[in-house]
Amino acid sequence: MQEQQQGQEPPAPITPRPDPANGLGTASLVLGIIGITLCWVIVGAVAGLGAFVLGIVARARVRRGDATNRGAATAGITLGALSTLIAALIVAGLWTFYAQHRHDIHDYQACKRAAATDQDRSACLTSFKHSLTG
Repeated sequence: MQEQQQGQEPPAPITPRPDPANGLGTASLVLGIIGITLCWVIVGAVAGLGAFVLGIVARARVRRGDATNRGAATAGITLGALSTLIAALIVAGLWTFYAQHRHDIHDYQACKRAAATDQDRSACLTSFKHSLTG
């Protein structure tokens, strides 16, 4: 072994870097895909919100150097935001439809309850369709 010169410290030992913590970015992407696939039901909106939040946390891990899957996290954020937006638009559209036609809907339900025959029920449906378009 060579002797160290006076005043020099021995080199620091090389410590291996831990494996990247990519779980949150991957989870964000998976939830984003589920959210965009099911955005027309409440599960899609919940999955979308989860994807958005997990994606933001995953991107913070990437910035700190703890993770390497920035693309998956970004895709999760994008899909999560998009699925939540689509779900919100669907809910708003349904709410507006119901607000404008609630009396027609109630009349149709009352007509169906009072209908004794298939012909009566068919007349209820025809009347309901006419009230929506007329």
